[in-house]
Amino acid sequence: PAGGTATLTLQAPITSRGDIEVTSESGAYTTNFTAPAGQELSNEGSLTVLLGDGGARTLSMELHNNGLVDLQTNTTLGMTGAAHQNSGTLLATAPLSLTGISFTNLDGGRVESSSTITHSSYGLTNDGTFAAGPGIGSMTLNGDLNFGATAIIEAQIGGTTPDTEYDRIITSGNVHLDGQIQLLAANGFEPQIGHAFTILNAGSTSGSFSGVTYDGVMPLGYGWDVLYTGLEVVVFVAQTIEDAGAGSK
Repeated sequence: PAGGTATLTLQAPITSRGDIEVTSESGAYTTNFTAPAGQELSNEGSLTVLLGDGGARTLSMELHNNGLVDLQTNTTLGMTGAAHQNSGTLLATAPLSLTGISFTNLDGGRVESSSTITHSSYGLTNDGTFAAGPGIGSMTLNGDLNFGATAIIEAQIGGTTPDTEYDRIITSGNVHLDGQIQLLAANGFEPQIGHAFTILNAGSTSGSFSGVTYDGVMPLGYGWDVLYTGLEVVVFVAQTIEDAGAGSK
């Protein structure tokens, strides 16, 4: 709005299969999209928070997303008691502050961010895919993160420099590890012996990933291994068992 704060309130649970846009035409005013407790928005279309000309954006609701949520400017999502669920794609290229009691990225869901997600009141649960992006970069989380057995941490590998040539997730919180590491080749880069990539920095870690997949080309006789330091997860190029045995003869 150009002349004041605007608020749109849902009065019943709504399933949206169309396109919803939230914007602002003045940095002096706030745009609110709200729903009373228990009146969640189920998004099966697209919900876009546009950059606009400034102004705070607040989505005061419990969100169940099975479509696309595209957050292009600073956004607060949540309300007292909100238990958010994502089985679609949530893309945050600007800071996102989560409130409520939980956020679960379900199996098949994708959370992708090149900015900061703050969720200090509860930990995030990931049973789907977490990735920095779009493009190569870093995702920053302010809070705990729990990877489930179906979880994927995805990282593009396009060189040896974090944040500019390969993806990284950074969190100040505690991270429980499970699921798979999925590496994607980028920029024509081919990892070589001695290359290592810190794909996760955390306040602390527990658990481990069950495996690593890679869609690119590796040197003959070499594959991927994972180092857990308690603060970092590092994937590195390692000699395979078969090749190591042959070489020791």
